[in-house]
Amino acid sequence: EKNCSMKIIDHINSKNIKSVLLVYDTNAIHVCNLYKPLKERLTELDIEVHELSDIRPNPSLSRAKVGISICQQYDVEAILAVGGGSVFDSAKIISFGPFVDDIKMVLKNQRLQIQKALPIFNIVTCSGTSAEVNGNGKIEDDDNCVSYSFISHLLHPQVTVIDPLLQQSIQYGQQIANFIDCQMHCIEQMISGGPEKLMGFEICASIAKQLIRCRDILNADNTDFEARSAFCWASVLATGGVCNFDMNGGDFVTHCIDLAIRRTDHSLIHGNVLGVVFPLFVKACKIYDYKVKELTCIGQKVFNASDLDEFQALYVKMLQRWRAFTQLGEVLGKKVSVEQKALYKKNYDELPCYFPWMDVEKVKSVAHYVIDNLE
Repeated sequence: EKNCSMKIIDHINSKNIKSVLLVYDTNAIHVCNLYKPLKERLTELDIEVHELSDIRPNPSLSRAKVGISICQQYDVEAILAVGGGSVFDSAKIISFGPFVDDIKMVLKNQRLQIQKALPIFNIVTCSGTSAEVNGNGKIEDDDNCVSYSFISHLLHPQVTVIDPLLQQSIQYGQQIANFIDCQMHCIEQMISGGPEKLMGFEICASIAKQLIRCRDILNADNTDFEARSAFCWASVLATGGVCNFDMNGGDFVTHCIDLAIRRTDHSLIHGNVLGVVFPLFVKACKIYDYKVKELTCIGQKVFNASDLDEFQALYVKMLQRWRAFTQLGEVLGKKVSVEQKALYKKNYDELPCYFPWMDVEKVKSVAHYVIDNLE
């Protein structure tokens, strides 16, 4: 819906909430011209506003702890999050943080279930992760260079507002990264499920093709509301649970390689690295005979490719058409060194990247090949 962002405050007010923590991406909230109107409207309703800004990509636990302290100090009653996936993941950590004695212990031990959380209200400025509609997320512990995953039904947002108009103001590179991430979620589910999963495979393929179509339309006209709306909807379907239904959990080898790379530089944007990694992943799978049948079917369904070589070439052409990065050196702003590649492989080997159905040694060979051939 157009111009619907301020409606979130009506939902907050209807719950008789009198104190909120506004968690936001500093750049996005100002680019989208939301900061001043939100503050003014909340103040008009006598809702006390506290703030946590400067949420970075790949959000940090240390920053979330600042938000937890604010909630405890001022008896905050709800979280209002404005941004994208990193902001929403931070908001989820902050929402249950005040009710646990040792948040790191809860994150380390998945059996320690979350018992209580503050209600979360979201305004989406950047679709692409589905963090705005689910109860799970990830957070980085900078002290130990560890990434924690978490999940609870209590962390599902109370209300999420998605105004596609907001997202045309977001930096072009971030928009492209989000498209790539959404598409990769579809493809990874198709890899693990395979064409034998008739319904799931077709759903994922349809969403992946729709994402390409939307991006091509927006490249021609960034103000096309229907294409922007379709992307917002497709991104929720791609990453919000529809694509992984009965698809064996997803083959997240590319995501794990991405995580191994971003462990060394938290400023790197997730989708940018995924886009660089995937063509090399396709090539490595052909060399090591990993998921060749599944990838061939994906290439045919989504890109109309006759074989894996053409699939790889067409994927790179898509990136070039979107003016996306095609080499890691472009993302880093410098040549990838031998020492960096060795560190990436070490990081990868330390990650829990395998499902029971995977051939561990073969997958490791694929991942190492990708890293060795990064330029």
